[in-house]
Amino acid sequence: MTIYDVTVPIQDGLPVWPGEEGPTIKRTSDIDSGDKANVSLIRMVTHTGTHVDAPLHFFARARSVDRIPLSVLCGPCLVIDKIGNGHISAGDIPELPSHITRVLFKTTNSTLWENPTHDFVNEYVCLEPEAAELLVRKGIQLVGMDYMSVEPPTNQENPIHRLLLGNGIVIIENLDLRNISPGEYNLVCLPLKLSGADGAPARVILISDK
Repeated sequence: MTIYDVTVPIQDGLPVWPGEEGPTIKRTSDIDSGDKANVSLIRMVTHTGTHVDAPLHFFARARSVDRIPLSVLCGPCLVIDKIGNGHISAGDIPELPSHITRVLFKTTNSTLWENPTHDFVNEYVCLEPEAAELLVRKGIQLVGMDYMSVEPPTNQENPIHRLLLGNGIVIIENLDLRNISPGEYNLVCLPLKLSGADGAPARVILISDK
């Protein structure tokens, strides 16, 4: 069994969505300064680093992140390798085994995480509308992407978020899939249990029996 950590480390300088506040981790109690323990204060938005989007992110009074069933967040998944810089089309999505209801897309975006404090990149690979519609028709419960969003920043009305979340599909964003080969894994995604929140940072691992 091999366990892969596909979580982006949260640190000062981590890129965030334009207009949002970046994370800060400040030591408020320090042993080297004479305090009896080290304690830090963390400040960040809910969609920082590797995180889960709950339906509440785009729909008032929808399901919050703490109410997403663990049975959706954990289980068999398929990592799909999208070759090239074009967006993910319906044709990039293969026939899925009947037991697969979670898909993660590995794209050229993942190479950006070689420098986890890089500046935000506007041109990244994401889902085309037809691909998102196909995922809905296939009964997918969870979709993961290896950068900031499932759609480009030019989509002001966020139609792909609304389509997926509106159909109960949970979204994971900012996965680091650089070292992951395409294929089947067991996914474990554990977002912070933030009561009533629209999303939360998550620790995400993939487990391979190979």
